[in-house]
Amino acid sequence: MPNDKEKLARFEKAIFAEVDSKAAAILSEAEAKQKEVLGKAEEEAKVEAERQAKEELEEIEAQYAQAITKEKLNAKQQVLLKRKELIEGLFEKAGEKLKAFTESGEYERYLSSILQKADLSKAKILAREIDCALIQKLAPGCKVEPDPQNLLGGIVIVSPADNIYIDETFASKLNAKKEDFYSDSSIQLDVL
Repeated sequence: MPNDKEKLARFEKAIFAEVDSKAAAILSEAEAKQKEVLGKAEEEAKVEAERQAKEELEEIEAQYAQAITKEKLNAKQQVLLKRKELIEGLFEKAGEKLKAFTESGEYERYLSSILQKADLSKAKILAREIDCALIQKLAPGCKVEPDPQNLLGGIVIVSPADNIYIDETFASKLNAKKEDFYSDSSIQLDVL
């Protein structure tokens, strides 16, 4: 079963094959038009015919160049939209896996390791409402509050007295990875 990069490569290849086919047809039509224009020019006065033929040919070439550019831009846009769709799907699946992780025994060990690394003496911990009891068990004596914005899991450790704000929520980590992916992705398009 092909992976997303292979699907994107096949999709990109198909789009560019279509653009090349259209470009060849457009160029063929342009050559035919050029011959017609030159035939008319031979019947008229030579100087006027050459000037007129040159003007018409330039106009036709500009129109066809514009049409080719438009097709290439459309193809690039289609590829970029498909790329975005695939990336969004990838991160949606990652979010689902994170939700599943919060239901496993590994999640408690994960939270415990975060809490052990932090100075919780003056801290307040924000967590999903469903995780508050677990956090209270892992960090007795700490103030634990539900965070309605935390939907995926993880915690936020806040200590205003020490100017500490540690965001260990899965949503923030997933968003950071998504931003990194968009800025570092190696998909290159050489359309124009």
